[in-house]
Amino acid sequence: MRAAVASVLLACLMSAFFPQPNDAQKFEADLVVVNANVHTLDARHPAAEAVAVFGNRIAAVGTNEEIRRLAGARTRVVDAGGALVLPGFNDSHVHFLSGDFQLSSVDLRDAATPQEFAERIRRFAANLPKGRWITGGDWDHERWPNKLPTPATQPAASPRLQKIVDDATRATLERFKEKGLTEKNLAVTLVDLTDPRRTEQASFRGAEPVYPASVVKLFYLVAAHRWMEDGRLKETEEVDRALHDMIVDSLNDPAHFILDALTGVSNGAELPPAELKEWAERRNAVNRYFASLGYTGINVNQKPWCEGPYGRERQFYGPHFENRNRLTTDATARLLAEIVRGRAVSPARSARMLELLKRDFSGESKDPDDQAHNFTGLALEPGMRLWSKAGWTDATRHDAAYIELPGGQRIIIVTFTTDFARERDIIPTIARSVIKEVTEKP
Repeated sequence: MRAAVASVLLACLMSAFFPQPNDAQKFEADLVVVNANVHTLDARHPAAEAVAVFGNRIAAVGTNEEIRRLAGARTRVVDAGGALVLPGFNDSHVHFLSGDFQLSSVDLRDAATPQEFAERIRRFAANLPKGRWITGGDWDHERWPNKLPTPATQPAASPRLQKIVDDATRATLERFKEKGLTEKNLAVTLVDLTDPRRTEQASFRGAEPVYPASVVKLFYLVAAHRWMEDGRLKETEEVDRALHDMIVDSLNDPAHFILDALTGVSNGAELPPAELKEWAERRNAVNRYFASLGYTGINVNQKPWCEGPYGRERQFYGPHFENRNRLTTDATARLLAEIVRGRAVSPARSARMLELLKRDFSGESKDPDDQAHNFTGLALEPGMRLWSKAGWTDATRHDAAYIELPGGQRIIIVTFTTDFARERDIIPTIARSVIKEVTEKP
């Protein structure tokens, strides 16, 4: 009898509508269940003896006497014999323990791209205490038909590109050998974006950490747009002006403003150890963001200086400046490629960032540090197009360049040089050699 009651009730689409019997006297019930232990789940009428069903709805609950009045000639009457009756009791197959863990874990079920996959993990990690494990995920393998998720989706290694990079670095080292240029003074990464279905990469000392000078501003640019996209940084005319001046003119003061805005801490008098530790934790926000995206071998938490630093900024550098900014040409090339491909934060924000990187290398410039004319641009010819971010100090000279060639080739060349900042021809020598081989027919 209990099974019969359960099967009948489960076959109905029942609601939590419980009118009093007198409201339904004009109807003839399709089903009446009497002598039951009815739990209505209605706080106003929590228990009853009987239930009347019209069509697919519970129409009335009450005493046996009240509900029997609703039975007619065609009504099916079931005696529950004191069995428990519940409205709409459906087995949703919930595992309470694992279900609770799932609700408190990162949700990757409908993440359809590597970038979205990484971004969801980043956002989840941002709300966890330092050192807490990230669990769960439940990503859907059917959304990754060609490749499963990896810690960092990297371009494919290319023997063809590797030969091009090796030839370019070998020729450059030979040309500047008499001036003392050695392998330790040079790092190069080449990325080929020509085929949108397959990105290829090769490098020479591409994983070697190097002080990046103003190339680090590229990372602060992307972080600022991430923060604005998330609502963590208000997008204002002043922020836009600072980003423009930081990238287009490579000025340091706007970079200071942006890094302060990103991290919520700024310079001041020296701090005692405990307060400095808290200050440093906040200043490392940009580092944590890029680490969550799988970037390794980099340190992006310092302001670029002409003079200085002083105060707590000097403390944060470490006694021997061991906490200086560091980038690799591989990491820089990856970020620039994500901007170019519209995958840095969002397609719209990537386009805005790329616009700031556009360089007109036509004509001449008397400024030896002009980003358009005196870095990779020295190697380019009419018909080519350039987007770049350069950096330089009295000891370093770097450039991260995206180049579109007349033949349709789309390449990124990132070149870092150390201890040869006055040798303006090293970077264009690399670029000329690369472009020559990339455009040659097999």
